[in-house]
Amino acid sequence: PTSLVNGGATTEPPKEGEAPKTEAPKAEPLTKEALTIPEGFQADEASVGKFLEIANELGLSKEGASKLVGLQAELAKQASEAGSKLWEETQTQWQDQVRADPEIGGTKLQENLGIIAKLLDSHGNAEVRQAFHITGAGNNPAVIKFLIKVGKELGEGKLVLGGPGNAPADAASILYPNQGKA
Repeated sequence: PTSLVNGGATTEPPKEGEAPKTEAPKAEPLTKEALTIPEGFQADEASVGKFLEIANELGLSKEGASKLVGLQAELAKQASEAGSKLWEETQTQWQDQVRADPEIGGTKLQENLGIIAKLLDSHGNAEVRQAFHITGAGNNPAVIKFLIKVGKELGEGKLVLGGPGNAPADAASILYPNQGKA
């Protein structure tokens, strides 16, 4: 049945032994200031706005919304730490591979690193060195082999043996090249 007093809303009388149904009071809309954002966690305005929109739609309390923000910060931290750990493990693995490589590592490692250093000194710059460091590419066995090969090819020149030079010719030899030959 429709109740005119409730603005036409349908209401059902409570069943025998039940208390009348009442709606929970609406929570006050949340604002960014109401959220407790963990220390060291950065949230961009668009993400905070989207979160507040959903939190207000669901009627989350200030405490409930802050707990969800804390959970997200914890998950983001775990993901970041996992990525960092994987990067460090990869760098260590590459360094171990280079040291163990019979072609470039072992007793040849220092000599080969010297070749790379000379190559970078002559053809590189601080930005190239920084790129190798930041990206970790300077530890990659394939990159190291490439740099050694280029360094050797561009390195110090090899001794070139020359043949006898051409003796200067006089005018008679030029005019009569067959003269004196039998």
